[in-house]
Amino acid sequence: MQWWKPYPQSAKITPFTVADCESYLKAKYVVCAMHNEKGDLMTGDSNGTVYIWGDGGNRITNFVKHGHDGPVLCVLYHKGCLLTGGRDGNLSAWTWDKNMDKAATLHIPPSEGGVRTLLLREGHLIVSTTMNSLLSVTIATTGPCPLDGVSLDPIPITQGHYDELRALTVIPDSFLQADVLTAGTDGVLCKFNSHSHAPVWKLFMKGMQYLCVDCSTIGDVIVLGTKDGRVLQLEIDQNSLQVMEIVKEKVSTNAILCISLSPDNRWIAAGGEDNSIYLFRLSEQQEEEEEGGAVGWKVWGVLKGHGRQVVCVDWTLQPYTDGVYLLRSCSATPEQKFWNVLTCQEVDGGQLTTLTWASSTCTLDHLVTGVWRSKQAETARVNAMDVSPQHTLVAMGTNQGLLSLYRFPCTKDKVFSHTYSAHQTVQAVRFTPSGHCLFTVGGHDSALFQWKLI
Repeated sequence: MQWWKPYPQSAKITPFTVADCESYLKAKYVVCAMHNEKGDLMTGDSNGTVYIWGDGGNRITNFVKHGHDGPVLCVLYHKGCLLTGGRDGNLSAWTWDKNMDKAATLHIPPSEGGVRTLLLREGHLIVSTTMNSLLSVTIATTGPCPLDGVSLDPIPITQGHYDELRALTVIPDSFLQADVLTAGTDGVLCKFNSHSHAPVWKLFMKGMQYLCVDCSTIGDVIVLGTKDGRVLQLEIDQNSLQVMEIVKEKVSTNAILCISLSPDNRWIAAGGEDNSIYLFRLSEQQEEEEEGGAVGWKVWGVLKGHGRQVVCVDWTLQPYTDGVYLLRSCSATPEQKFWNVLTCQEVDGGQLTTLTWASSTCTLDHLVTGVWRSKQAETARVNAMDVSPQHTLVAMGTNQGLLSLYRFPCTKDKVFSHTYSAHQTVQAVRFTPSGHCLFTVGGHDSALFQWKLI
């Protein structure tokens, strides 16, 4: 660590002195540094130790040895207390005196990771985390310690992802009043309310890399596809919010790129990088009684026929025949296929043009051929598409990060569109259930954007 002397007139700085640790343990890295009002320098290092360099000097005058299990990521001085946050998820307060005794510790939830930075604002301590969330603590107004007897505010200021974000879906009638669900390769699932922009629910599953997500109408059943070829189904108890893992099946050695849950919650279709679609079916009570087994999800079959990776799947809104929903799929070619899931056979789509679909994520359809002949699609790769609930607009996202809006249906050549710069690449796009807004996610930027239709 080095001190520098500024020369404002020449706009230069030069080395002034270096840290003199004397007999104190010198860490490999100094992770954070901050001055208090008296000019004392506070540093946190990779050993979990905090050093105080008093009076602007380069010598250690006090310390907190191994205050955290792992690196100290942030330090802050407030009214006679030193506040520190670490990768261990602890927010600690230390009395500013000769002994530097611990006054209080606040633990943030494991799903939020470690404490990254601290900010005091109007009686609140704002805590940013390594899992890309902002939490809030109302600090104590009595007593010497600002963390004495306090707890985290129940609702985060915001929450998000810290790794690649490609999975996005909407929840038409959520029991949690959350109409948007995201999942990332960081193993984080988040639900948001698009009206209040507030975070509603969060789940962290360590080691899972999610690429696609879908859910039931009320959001209590969630299906996911992963980078290592797994299909998962989770169920959320509506009272306790406890999450149960119902299905966790590795179906491929390649990534699962798209997934969809049928409107009756009895079928799962998962499209993969290996050009196949994997079907799961919830067995009937009568079937299991005949076979002597338990009611549950089973792999029903594999649909093969696409020449390239399957990037989107949609179910019909109503059962087509024998009480079973039809499935349509699109590949990266692009090509569209229709499937009878009972027989696992492809069917002729020429007679299916009047069907109503529960979702409209397929990037190729006879009602959006004009999108493919537009300038935006001709100069970029179409990554994602969705049709508004009112069936008046179609939104398209490209690998160049552009979001385009067209009138629906869109079947003419060189049609006009409203085009906006969104992400570096648009990985998914979804209209909200009301159709007043739409959401996009951008992959490596870990960002979820909300767009208002005006």
